[in-house]
Amino acid sequence: MEIAELMLGIYLAKVLRTPDGMLMEYREVIRLAERAFGVKISNHRELKRDIFKRTNELVIFLKRLIFLIEQERDKKDA
Repeated sequence: MEIAELMLGIYLAKVLRTPDGMLMEYREVIRLAERAFGVKISNHRELKRDIFKRTNELVIFLKRLIFLIEQERDKKDA
């Protein structure tokens, strides 16, 4: 779920392109993540749907990443 949430954010940010310069489709971003992280995400459509169905916190993992990055920055500033 965490990788699917991360990849959905990257897909929506429109920062990844194919070698011919076209924006990557969601399934292409998922395939890239599968290769990069060595996992298989066969149910990526369902995971995407589940993320959008969340009612309390939509992006749990992404908020955790932000917190960890800010925490590390604060350690370095101290």
